[in-house]
Amino acid sequence: MVGSVFMLMSGTKTGLALGLAVIALPVALYVAITRPLLFPVGLYVVLIPFDNLLSISSWGTLTRLVAICSGLAVAFWAVRKRQMLPLRQPVVLWGVFILWGAATFSWALVISPYAQASLFTLVQLFLLYSVLSLIPVTDRDLNLILLCVIFGALAAAAFGLYLYSHGMANYGGRLYINFGGSSAHPLSQERINPNAFAAALLLPTSLTLMRFLSARRLWEKVAWTSFTLLLLTAIVASGSRGCLLALACIGTFFLWKSRYKMQMVPVVIGGAIASLFVTSIWERFSNALSTGGAGRLSIWMVGLQAFKKYWLLGAGLGNFQDAYNRSYISVYQQINAHWGRPAHNVMLGAAVELGVIGLSIMLFAWFAQYRVISTNDKHNAYYDIAIALQGALVGSFVASFFSDSLYDKYTWLVFTVIMLTAGRIAQGTTDFPGRLAWLNAPGAANPPLAHPRPPVQDLQLRS
Repeated sequence: MVGSVFMLMSGTKTGLALGLAVIALPVALYVAITRPLLFPVGLYVVLIPFDNLLSISSWGTLTRLVAICSGLAVAFWAVRKRQMLPLRQPVVLWGVFILWGAATFSWALVISPYAQASLFTLVQLFLLYSVLSLIPVTDRDLNLILLCVIFGALAAAAFGLYLYSHGMANYGGRLYINFGGSSAHPLSQERINPNAFAAALLLPTSLTLMRFLSARRLWEKVAWTSFTLLLLTAIVASGSRGCLLALACIGTFFLWKSRYKMQMVPVVIGGAIASLFVTSIWERFSNALSTGGAGRLSIWMVGLQAFKKYWLLGAGLGNFQDAYNRSYISVYQQINAHWGRPAHNVMLGAAVELGVIGLSIMLFAWFAQYRVISTNDKHNAYYDIAIALQGALVGSFVASFFSDSLYDKYTWLVFTVIMLTAGRIAQGTTDFPGRLAWLNAPGAANPPLAHPRPPVQDLQLRS
């Protein structure tokens, strides 16, 4: 009734949207209470590639609001069900990393609003990550999250390429989605940075590639080939050199670790041959030397000089630009990168802001993320998805050498999906009704039980 009043009395699009939201609210609340991974976590995952376009107020985006709702819904579900998994090493290390970042405020060069916002962002991302890492999931829930990752990326890629082909997202020959002003000045608008756009597609590309390799039916291979090519086309159109290198590393990793090496060889060769006909790729790489990687080389030289000053304890979280400015005048730059530049490199940024202590903690955390789903058992039912996620993690790590991606949701999405998968493996055998799409490989066996379940008879006697 309330929804009908909104729609009938207002006569506006806002009223229509509010009315539909009120009507859907009871169902949304029910699903959030009973299956929070379906909603709102699934919605959050789908929205991540569109994050920067979804501003709803001065304090954040729609994705951020959905993330907060996701954390609350999952926490409520865990308390209501009284089901939680043990705390694992990556969660502990990332928690220590954030505590160290907060501690650096004691000696930071400047405690600016930007530094405070950086810490606040890390804390929010970590809280959602840790909550999702502690809940047990079924195969059906894990498969749902993976499908949401792929669906959101496919929608973003199709949307971006549509705008790009119609000249509405083409800035300097790169896919640059922006709204609200002149296309000549995209930096002043709501936008998705090309590098961030491409980096957000690395995880789904790794998943669709693995799904193509593991598919046994012809129509499945054709479908997953189309999805993978769509994502690759969007990444190439973005012109992100860092993500193109990350794709090469993902392909190499698949050649090394996957059990589909014979299929990967023609895929890699075909990709290399196809790249020869895409002149924009080689133009971007050829310009890297003359432009210093769009000024990154000059920024890194100044950053290394700043690291020499603050190598032990760091200049403070969110203080890279201040440390950069204090070293800027003392470094010769063949290409002037100007004042107040961000690091464009997660490792260098952490080294300058948090010192070798913070950098070491962060590297251990990345490595722990890799190890938590590491397996050499190729007959394990989760082996394929583990390799796909490890490949995505390697790709994200490589891409982080060219961007400040630690504060972005898509990086933490990789961490989160890895922890969900690790938690599923730790729970024991696969669930037959909701088997993962990746469990169709011939000869795949159930993984060993981390905690063997008692027989049904024992459960009956206990009850």
